[in-house]
Amino acid sequence: AAELLSILMQSNEANQRQLGAMNGVDSLLQAVAMYKGREPQNLHEEEMLECLFDALCWVVMLPENKPTFVHAEGIELMLLVI
Repeated sequence: AAELLSILMQSNEANQRQLGAMNGVDSLLQAVAMYKGREPQNLHEEEMLECLFDALCWVVMLPENKPTFVHAEGIELMLLVI
């Protein structure tokens, strides 16, 4: 599911806008937050985390989604996870 989401966000402003409008930035951050303080347990989890990061990067490229990401402390969370 995370890989499909990442693919749908790639260079598609309509999808990025829709996800942002649906509180998707917060949902993606919550999914990433599971890995704050712990490593992925297997290759599947590692790939999922990479896809979530990719999706977040694509969504935040849209200027209207950046304030939500910053307000939710997305930068700090992503730094903690990496």
